[in-house]
Amino acid sequence: MRRPDSGWTATALREALVNSLVHADYQMSDSAVRIEAHPNRFLFTNPGQMLINKEDFFTGGLSRPRNELLMSFFRNIGAAERQGYGGCQILESALKRDYKTPEITTSLSRTSLTVWTEGLIGLDPDLTESEKTVLYILQKESEKQAHPFSYLLEKTGLSEYYLRKSLKTLSDKNYLERIGKGRGMTYRLK
Repeated sequence: MRRPDSGWTATALREALVNSLVHADYQMSDSAVRIEAHPNRFLFTNPGQMLINKEDFFTGGLSRPRNELLMSFFRNIGAAERQGYGGCQILESALKRDYKTPEITTSLSRTSLTVWTEGLIGLDPDLTESEKTVLYILQKESEKQAHPFSYLLEKTGLSEYYLRKSLKTLSDKNYLERIGKGRGMTYRLK
């Protein structure tokens, strides 16, 4: 069977849906699987605690589905990839698109997975275009590396005035960390 969608986001959403269904504990009193679509994310919630830890979910290779028959069905119709690699594909999709990292929470009664469809830059509607440009450059260059004002001036193409204003606002909003003083000051994402 050939799937019409081959994009990374469609693959991630399909994997999240399949995971919600095959890992649900349908024996619980509230056995509803819930999928919510929001403007910047999808939330997949199913009853029951995960049978593997969160780290193994995102690294892949380990799977313990509660409903092996459902898992087999989805694999046979081509709706699921290799068993144990759905979480890995969801994370890879987010990284390829510079989206916010997927979040998973689990308790005895429920497991929830949030798959974001926007990155850090798109989540704050109050950011100006100059501030978005600065964040984009710092995200692309390396989140851990600090850059001096002169480097950011060259890379962003902003005027000194707008760059200084953007750096101050982003620092005040806790997006950036300022390191050093005066002309030696550098900036990096927090």
